[in-house]
Amino acid sequence: MPDISVQHLLNRAEKSQPSRAGAPRQADLRRGFSDAYYALFHRLTQAVAQQALRKVDPAAVQRFRRTPSHSTIKAT
Repeated sequence: MPDISVQHLLNRAEKSQPSRAGAPRQADLRRGFSDAYYALFHRLTQAVAQQALRKVDPAAVQRFRRTPSHSTIKAT
């Protein structure tokens, strides 16, 4: 299971924002917001996993990070 790069998601979010004058395209705004949300979500799950599973092998940490659902976190 590949690790999710939070920095990559943040870079994509930044690049999706318009660099030209005028109103941004709605699709670009949605893409940027989505990438920023996923970066935050994965950084939070990473921090929780690192605190909860300090001395566990990396594969177990990755499985643990995939446990929270977006809907559960949204409801919290």
